Amino acid sequence: MDKKAFENIKKRNLAIDDKIAKNNEKIKSLEEANKSLELEKTNNQSTVMNSVIKMLHLKPYEFMEEIFNGKKAKEILAENSDEIEDEEKEEIEDEEK
Repeated sequence: MDKKAFENIKKRNLAIDDKIAKNNEKIKSLEEANKSLELEKTNNQSTVMNSVIKMLHLKPYEFMEEIFNGKKAKEILAENSDEIEDEEKEEIEDEEK
């Protein structure tokens, strides 16, 4: 193999190594961005859940206790939303009197 061919192969290998390094950096930055998006999603879900629990006048442990006892979240939320509607209707009726 002559020197020129060897130099060309060496340059190609260096270029490939450089591309690999750049791609690895991109992968790391994308993984970090994905982690931050997952954290944001989790925080948003937690915030929504806490807001719903507060709106329905539930304590978090009561909510979890009912779930562990076999109730579905939809059932718990439906029961409590009906109770809140009844309370609101009573308040409106009291104000009208």
